[in-house]
Amino acid sequence: MTIVGNGTWKNGLRFYNNVNEQIKTLNIGSHIRMIDISGSSNLFALDVINCYSEIPPNLSEWAPNLFSSSCYDGELHVPAGTAEAYSAADFWKNFNNIIPDLTDKITLNRTSASVSVGSSVSLWANVLPEGGNVVWSTNDASVATVDANGTVTATGDGECDIFATLACNTAVYASCHINVNCNETILSDDGYLIYQIIDPEKHEVALTGYNETVMETGDYWGTQFPPDKPVIIPSTITKNGEEEYTVTEIADNALQGLGGFSNPERYTNFFPSIILPETVRRIGKYALQTNAEAPGTIVALPHSLESIDDYCFLYGAGDGRFIIYENVNNIGKGVFRGFLGYIIFLNHDFEVNSEMCDINSISHLEFLGENLSIAANTFTNADIYVLEFGLYPCSIASNAFSGNCNINIVVSHSAVPFDIPDDAFTSNIYQNAVLRVPKSSIDSYRNAPGWRNFINIVELTDGDVNVDGTVTASDVTSLFSNLLNNEQENMMNYDQNNDGQVTASDITKIYEIILK
Repeated sequence: MTIVGNGTWKNGLRFYNNVNEQIKTLNIGSHIRMIDISGSSNLFALDVINCYSEIPPNLSEWAPNLFSSSCYDGELHVPAGTAEAYSAADFWKNFNNIIPDLTDKITLNRTSASVSVGSSVSLWANVLPEGGNVVWSTNDASVATVDANGTVTATGDGECDIFATLACNTAVYASCHINVNCNETILSDDGYLIYQIIDPEKHEVALTGYNETVMETGDYWGTQFPPDKPVIIPSTITKNGEEEYTVTEIADNALQGLGGFSNPERYTNFFPSIILPETVRRIGKYALQTNAEAPGTIVALPHSLESIDDYCFLYGAGDGRFIIYENVNNIGKGVFRGFLGYIIFLNHDFEVNSEMCDINSISHLEFLGENLSIAANTFTNADIYVLEFGLYPCSIASNAFSGNCNINIVVSHSAVPFDIPDDAFTSNIYQNAVLRVPKSSIDSYRNAPGWRNFINIVELTDGDVNVDGTVTASDVTSLFSNLLNNEQENMMNYDQNNDGQVTASDITKIYEIILK
């Protein structure tokens, strides 16, 4: 018998008359906080209780009568790390065999959300053990629906709960409370940006767009329009000059480069740079887009970012630098389509696949995080100037770089080559690309699976920040840009002095190499 606790009495469990007294196993869901009894029942045949709640549920005055004394000699299975709490809790301490072996667990990226009718919000589930299938459901489809991917769409006024349930164990689930039509908006002090309150209790807002009427006047942040300086989104705003709200999201469709204007030709240089605050956790679907003809938008991503949803930045990133920091655990479809510059993956335990990349041409692609993997056919037909791997091993699937994929330079900073399949790269790449590796490790790469297929294997050169085989003024420029942007996480080529930081002394080191 399984009780998940997602009925009308959301966090409680009540037994009525005529409960099946022959039940031998009882599964109690992770959200159950109270057990009650109405009438007379007794589970005298109960041998096993699996209680998935990390907090021992309380029992009402008469609820202990539900369990016979023989139950206490059975098995009480509880989540790992909670045995001490159950051993000290009323009623539960009577069990003689408390076994902390339940590892199944689901957590969601958010536990509450406020949305407007017709809009949507993306939920995703972290499942332990990994690989478990999740079934999504709603307890009121008239308020909000949810699809198989966790996308919640508001359908009507009211409140409801969205549940992610483990398919193989329905006692394990997590929920998100949805409040529909909490759509109060706040205008920025300068009147240009519009925010929507998404969590009144936590005082969180989403940036939903710009005030088009004010934009059309041409006076934009005190500069010309289109602006010729970075647009910095603040981390907090105030409501009526009193209540402070934190900006945690860029809403779906927000700040599209050419969207919504009556004269698109006028805005071909819209937003030369947008800098997001270190409070933003999500960038919504289709946000920060421009159209294919525009030069694009350079965006500095915050360390706080967790989710980059479908098709945001589409043709809107230009030739800038995208650093994907370690908190990012979701990247949607088509995010990097039309991107021409740098993409640096610093996040961990993450698979990069073709749906998120969809790249035709890019200047620099770096995989520096721990336990990163590249799925099959991720970079089919892509034109990549530099492909760079850090000190951590990266799992590369067969045909990850396939079709007519072209790579000029492949760099690996690990002195010990990690294993790759022979067909990770095409024969064209093996024959024509230059593989640059740490000093004194050429022989190791020439004998390593996969890597030994490269015809041209050379040592990395001191001062060669751009890893193009030469040390020139362009390397100084790249290092200086890194220094200005304080990109200390990406020091693979920039820390010329090997002192663990990027400073002006590293620029001096390159100048010395050039002068020699």
